Amino acid sequence: CCSGKVLTKKDEREICCGLSLYNPFGNQLCCKGVVFIKESRNDACCGRRFYSPEKQICCNGIIFNNDSGNYKCCENEIFDPIKQACCSGKVLTKNDENEICCDTSLYNPLKKQLCCDGVVIQKENESDQCCGTKIYNSEKQICCDGKILDKDSAEDQCCNNQIFNPIRQACCSGKVLTKKDEREICCGTSLYNPFNNQLCCDGVVQNKESRLDECCGTKIYNSRTQQCCQSTMPYPIDQDCPSRMARSYIFQVNSKNYKKIY
Repeated sequence: CCSGKVLTKKDEREICCGLSLYNPFGNQLCCKGVVFIKESRNDACCGRRFYSPEKQICCNGIIFNNDSGNYKCCENEIFDPIKQACCSGKVLTKNDENEICCDTSLYNPLKKQLCCDGVVIQKENESDQCCGTKIYNSEKQICCDGKILDKDSAEDQCCNNQIFNPIRQACCSGKVLTKKDEREICCGTSLYNPFNNQLCCDGVVQNKESRLDECCGTKIYNSRTQQCCQSTMPYPIDQDCPSRMARSYIFQVNSKNYKKIY
């Protein structure tokens, strides 16, 4: 049954091709519902037509002669990759074999050229690099989120669209903070010193009261006398963790400044 039409097979291997039957194991091709007789073993479909890949090339359903075998497809056209380039679907003629695509243009990276977001720019210094569609001297400047900034030192780095020195400062969640101690590191939007009796508990800095103190969510607890319930609530170690409802009640009581139960 081919598209609602009953057809009689001449060979049990025949299958539907549109409103007709064909034998895929013989010398036939089914090209989008049209049956063709192969002229050579390698014939293939190109849309609703057939072609010989040995002598032709199929580009988006259009057949071109390719006797030399050099041509490639560029959307609906053909091009010679030795002399031309296909840049964003556009065939361009090379002036130099080393030219490559930069969006819809050509550029030569061996001739001190850069492709910056699709714009060809001539380098002024060996250290020039792209920053968006502009260039900057990477020895003296830095590109932070498309913004060119002057360096104060070789160590300078980006923090979003700002600049900071990682020796004296830190970039914490996009915020530049000044270190009081070179060992300080980020904890959320703050700094803390893990070597100076401090803990970072889910982005909140807590001061340790003993070496047994550990984090429980954003809180701190003594692991000798307390346990961490539901990963957020310190609770006496000699009692079972409260259920979710009881836990909610305890938090409500505590938030109203009632005496804590532990």
